[in-house]
Amino acid sequence: MTSLADFRAATAKDVPFIRHSWVMSYCKHSVVAPDSRPPRGACGARMSSSTYVPEQHELIAKILQRASCVVACNAEDPDQIFGYLVFEKQHDRPCIHYLYVKEKFRKLGIAHALAKEAAAHMPEGPLWASHWSHLLPVVMKPAEVEFNPFRAAHPKGESDAA
Repeated sequence: MTSLADFRAATAKDVPFIRHSWVMSYCKHSVVAPDSRPPRGACGARMSSSTYVPEQHELIAKILQRASCVVACNAEDPDQIFGYLVFEKQHDRPCIHYLYVKEKFRKLGIAHALAKEAAAHMPEGPLWASHWSHLLPVVMKPAEVEFNPFRAAHPKGESDAA
């Protein structure tokens, strides 16, 4: 399948899809749970959609202003997005903000190919993940990734020292 995929930088036209799919996917697989269910997710957090959705949209907008995003798309129709990976260098370390592949295109090597594309633009070293995508363990060993949701709020070049 990846031979039918092309990889490119995200454009302004892609941002609504990226923001919506990130918010909904992370909600489904991670943080938000309806009141009738026990807490679940990377942080064990529980919040209402009315809190999560606008706050997460705002956070993602800030991340997308400073981070890089590689998009996997149909080689014959670049407007058909298969998935994307949002990443940046923080304090000389690579930071993955989110990895997403549309459900019908999973298990075709797209997540691996996105990780390989992004790796070419990131420094070597310990990896941070600001959002624990359920696809992240598919492309790398969880022991090699430090989940740190606070990385989402730290722009490039900001000092770790307080």
